[in-house]
Amino acid sequence: PPVYQGHRAAVDVQPQGAPEVEYYDVPLSRELQDAAFQAADEWDVPAGLLLAIMGQESGYQADAVSGTGDYGLMQINSINHPRLREELGITDFLDPEQSIQAGAYLVGELMGKYEDLDRVLTSYNRGETGARNYAEETGSYRSGYSASVLEIYEVLEGGDEDAA
Repeated sequence: PPVYQGHRAAVDVQPQGAPEVEYYDVPLSRELQDAAFQAADEWDVPAGLLLAIMGQESGYQADAVSGTGDYGLMQINSINHPRLREELGITDFLDPEQSIQAGAYLVGELMGKYEDLDRVLTSYNRGETGARNYAEETGSYRSGYSASVLEIYEVLEGGDEDAA
């Protein structure tokens, strides 16, 4: 997976009195980053973590569909669609803003259950049962998926400028 060089760098000119918004250096429009910031705030998830998940899951491609039934920027698995339709009113999992909202909701839910980000991320990737089974087999919730997302997250937040 790609490792992104940039971090929160570009600053948009805001109306007088409005807080400055720092956008991430990722191939995602400012409008969609705004949607990610809003969803992150709503579901108490770090915005950079959401963007790192998007990078790993879909490479920031809103129309991504996997062979295993995962849809959109956040690659929401079809097993979650009925619940997310009911709980959030999601109607189109390929709509980037709805995908972001659904993904942020799921990540926030997992962060509310688990303090370990590896467990959160592996559960997001494999489902909670799959993550438990993985941890029983390997002795850890740290997976290639969680390591990759955390590496992207660190780069996005400027913690590893030389990672590439």
